[in-house]
Amino acid sequence: MNPIKSKTTLAILASAVGFLSACQPSSSGKKVDPSLIYEFEYNGCNTGAHGFKTLVDYCDALRSNELNKGCALDLRAQEYANRCESQQQAELNVTSFDEELDQSDDL
Repeated sequence: MNPIKSKTTLAILASAVGFLSACQPSSSGKKVDPSLIYEFEYNGCNTGAHGFKTLVDYCDALRSNELNKGCALDLRAQEYANRCESQQQAELNVTSFDEELDQSDDL
């Protein structure tokens, strides 16, 4: 392998490991879920990179203008619609189903 490619690959991997390590809370051994990392940029305004352990935290963060520096609102809204609304609907369906079961037990 070309030594320049090797160094570039190593630098990219080191950066990725550094980012994931920085996103981990110091008091917990749990790692960030790699599928729950985002960074959006629109018209030169960047949200910054954010990583999370749970989908709930990820979705809450997408809605936060403060955390995202007011950037990329449309991109964040689209990501929220794609990843979070379906999850919320599934949770509502389970809750509704559980409530129906509770009501049928009362009969």
